[in-house]
Amino acid sequence: MVQKIIKYVISILTVCFFLIALFILVLGTQAYRNNEPFKIFGYTYSVVPTGSMEPEIMPGEFVLAKDVEFSSIIVGDDVIYHSEMGIYIIHRVIEISPSGELTVQGINNPSPDEEVVTISNYVGKVIKHGSILNLGEIVLNKRFALFAIVIVIFAILLVTELVKIYKTLKEKNKLKLEEEYNLKLKSDIQKERERIKEEITKELDNK
Repeated sequence: MVQKIIKYVISILTVCFFLIALFILVLGTQAYRNNEPFKIFGYTYSVVPTGSMEPEIMPGEFVLAKDVEFSSIIVGDDVIYHSEMGIYIIHRVIEISPSGELTVQGINNPSPDEEVVTISNYVGKVIKHGSILNLGEIVLNKRFALFAIVIVIFAILLVTELVKIYKTLKEKNKLKLEEEYNLKLKSDIQKERERIKEEITKELDNK
């Protein structure tokens, strides 16, 4: 009984996880198509496409950024901003003007960026970066193929779990029907016994 409950709970959690993952995947795809950063709970991620931040941040690495207050950014922070060229750039803050504008530069670049970072094009502050099994290169080069594969995998998992839940509910319903049938059968047998006993008693009284 306990094992069945555990399996049932695991199945429900798997379905919930799938729905959440699918929701995030859809939002991420939509943000990518609209050339917007995908944010959830104030966090966004990106994949470094160039070597402008080498050797600290290498091409293909994942970068996790948080939408911290723009006024809290200091010199030495790495930030993501939306360039006028329509792309997202990850560079380091090297100077802050009296008006609060950020001058940034790739640590591997010979000169600062021509654009400055303001609150209007600021996306977030880099808090983590790293490479995971070369997934960054895959995301950069085959993003939509990766999304398609992930969706297919999650769809298979969802169908599998739904089938398991259906079978569990069906088995539970079957056991319930069997229990009701057995109870009815016992009740009918008891009634028949009482009827026979009553007839025998009447015959004995008549004698």
